[in-house]
Formats: sequence, C-alpha cells, structure tokens
Amino acid sequence: MSREDEMPDSSSLGPTGQTGTSPPSAQTVTRRAIPTNPFATIDVPGMRDDFYSQLISWSSQDMIAVSHLGGIMLWDRGSPDREVSYLHETTRIQDLSVNSIEFSNGGGILAIGSWSGRISIWDIETRIEVREIAPGRSSLGSQIQSLSWNQSILSSGGDDGEISHFDVRCGRAKVGGFQGHTEGVCGLKWRDDGKLLVSGCNGGSPSLGAQEIPVY
Repeated sequence: MSREDEMPDSSSLGPTGQTGTSPPSAQTVTRRAIPTNPFATIDVPGMRDDFYSQLISWSSQDMIAVSHLGGIMLWDRGSPDREVSYLHETTRIQDLSVNSIEFSNGGGILAIGSWSGRISIWDIETRIEVREIAPGRSSLGSQIQSLSWNQSILSSGGDDGEISHFDVRCGRAKVGGFQGHTEGVCGLKWRDDGKLLVSGCNGGSPSLGAQEIPVY
C-alpha cells in the first residue's frame, strides 16, 4: 500500500488538519493480557536442538506431537486426563530418524519425514502406518526438512531445495513439484484456502508462489 493510499480524504479533515474522528484519548482500546509464563510444561527427553527441523505439530483436535530421541510423543490435550502416549511403543517409529512431523488438516493423520527421505503416514487413532512415500531422487532420497498439508495433498521440503507435492490417496503419490530453493527447505506452509504456499530455506530467503495442485 502506498503512502497516498494511507492518507485520509481531505473532506474528513478539520480546520487544523485533524481527522473528524474522536481523539485517541477518547477511544476505548481493548488490550489482551498476554501471560508471561506457560500454562503447561511437557518433559521431552532427548528432543533434538535443531533449528532446521520441524519437530513439533499441534493438531486441530488439540493434540500435540513432539519428536524426541527414538520416537514421537503425543499429548492429547482434548482428553479428560490430558493423556500422554508414545507412538513408538507399538511401532517402528524409532527407526525413522525423524526430521519433520505435521498433522493433517483434520488432525487424524500424522505425516513423519525422515533423514533418509522417506515419509510415513500414520493414523493417530489406530496407531497404524497407513502409507509410505519415498520422494527422493537418489537411492536414499533427500532429508525431509519440512511438511505441510493441503487437504489430501502433502507437500514436503527437502534439504536439496526441492518442494514436492503428493496426493496420499493415489497409488503414484507424486502429483507435482519444483526446485524452490538452492538450499534446504526448512519452512513450508499452505495458506488456509489452499491457494498459496510459502517456503523458507536455510539461507533465509522466503519464496511465495501459487501451485496448480488439484484438491478434491
């Protein structure tokens, strides 16, 4: 927006150049109190200190997933007793070398990206891995540094700068992609309406673009 667009119309100015609205002192301003202390604290043993990884996700069903040494911890804030459980207790999550996690829009599915380039899709209610995707170009694939859902489309950002799009319902999952950056994609997020995707790389240069990805 230009400075001209921000200027009030001359008809609304009084003789001294002030706008015709009430002075700031006469207006009621509602200020929200921001707490200075957390309302809850979770002990997460072995959580990796890594700025370039996406190790926490909060679902629309009020469940928090945290990646830690050996697996995924789930804190169900929506349950009466706010139950804490571990996804790896009955699965092979500990073998994934987790690098990024992200809940689906509905909150019932958790995508897990690994250092080896594999993405695993888990049903949170049943604790069952329902899908596996290996998007990397090499035999091992690039590290999955970031993930973001757009309904049934899951987008991933790799350490090679590539952004890939997968339709998790399809047998051949990959439906699009592009070289978004020259360095690793450590941040990735779809806008709520699913029309724009923003990404950030290790070098600090953000990219904003519209992708023609079908969403059914």
